[in-house]
Amino acid sequence: MKGFYKLLEEFLLVYLPKERGYSKNTVLSYYTGIKLAIAFICQHTHKKQEEITVFDFTRESIGEFLLTLEKDGKSITTRNQRLAVITSYITYCSMIDSVYQNTLNEIKKIKSKKTVKNKMDFLTIEEYKDVISVVDLKNRNGLRYYTLINVLYDTAARVQELIDIDIIDINFGSRNSIRLKGKGNKYRLVYISDHTVKLIDDYRNKYNIKAGRLFLNKQDKPLTRFGVEYIISKHYELACKVSLTLKNKHVTPHTFRHSKACHLLINGVALTIIQKFLGHASVQTTEMYVDITSDVVFNAVQEASDMVYGDINTEIKQKWVEEPDLLNQIKQLFYS
Repeated sequence: MKGFYKLLEEFLLVYLPKERGYSKNTVLSYYTGIKLAIAFICQHTHKKQEEITVFDFTRESIGEFLLTLEKDGKSITTRNQRLAVITSYITYCSMIDSVYQNTLNEIKKIKSKKTVKNKMDFLTIEEYKDVISVVDLKNRNGLRYYTLINVLYDTAARVQELIDIDIIDINFGSRNSIRLKGKGNKYRLVYISDHTVKLIDDYRNKYNIKAGRLFLNKQDKPLTRFGVEYIISKHYELACKVSLTLKNKHVTPHTFRHSKACHLLINGVALTIIQKFLGHASVQTTEMYVDITSDVVFNAVQEASDMVYGDINTEIKQKWVEEPDLLNQIKQLFYS
């Protein structure tokens, strides 16, 4: 019988990334959930970390763990995600050794809780103009930020998809497109406006980017999701000073994906086309945009791009936070 941490290592470093095709960020999220559960079990059983086994993941202990998360102010969504991670790990253990099947059956008796689906925020064209208007193009990194925000919106990319864009993924010709690496390592082509094409060309020329990742940080290393979140957060805060409506919205990098989808929908693009553009596996996922209403009448996305870009002159300081190394994190789990 394999030990707990050997199973965990194989689950995180082999099964999830290689067999399931999960991204590094998703694997790290799984690791975090399991690590929190281990810490809780150790605290309440008074066992040392190295003494923990799969059998310690009982219905009672995990139920108490989830209840503690809620008492600590974590959302129902977070609670359900932690449960899904733990269930996935115990399922893997039972696949490797049937002795854990009863443990899995008990865990499966813990049900996910219903959540209230919040209405997602999206930017109007004017709000999007306000966000990009505060990017200081006179700043050394101004064009970098400006191009990143534009590409994020025009491609409706998820953050990891944006980070993963490589020069070889860009195809400028009769139909300008960028190839995005989506969930499950599935690729899709998204078409972009002429404005974005020119921006990318100018950006690559200015920063002498010939090959490799399109977006780099100041150390010439690939951007992290934390770096993207910082860029969006800082420019959102600056834009709130000039916009009367932005301050009432919760804006993240994912908001630009929502905004692009909403703008396409409002302009009469069919749901099935938007589904393909966003990389949704099911059109039911895309249907969430149908109940979004607005009094704003938008022009076509290509036409709108002509009016949403302008000069800006607000200074911004740059800060980068690198992703933790997954393997080192797991080693710390074993030996700390």
